[in-house]
Amino acid sequence: MSSKREGVIVFDRGREAPAIAKYKGKYIAVASGVHGWSATETSCATADSPLGNWKNQGYISENKTWNSQVSDLIYLKESNQVMALCDQWWVPDRADIDKSRYLFIALRYTSSTGKAKMEYLEKWNPLAHN
Repeated sequence: MSSKREGVIVFDRGREAPAIAKYKGKYIAVASGVHGWSATETSCATADSPLGNWKNQGYISENKTWNSQVSDLIYLKESNQVMALCDQWWVPDRADIDKSRYLFIALRYTSSTGKAKMEYLEKWNPLAHN
């Protein structure tokens, strides 16, 4: 339980629920803001290696991650896609946290620009090839 290597800092302070996936030859890391159970925008950084150098992408979501907080990235080998798993706390019922749910959002990465972006789709089959 020890290491002789230095660690890396991907995000500045004030982030939680970090997740990472390797996609199209890049490591993509995401994290939510720290606002309790409130929705937050999603921060992103990319790198060629888990040890960096990490390039900050800024926020890659909209509308406070569509009223959620990112909690994980899932690479789907079957369709060569990445989806973000997001917690929607207190949705749809602010009186009952047990009714909270998940939101699955497409994560797009464009190799030519080096940019990642979350894309909310009303209907989406994550196992279908793009």
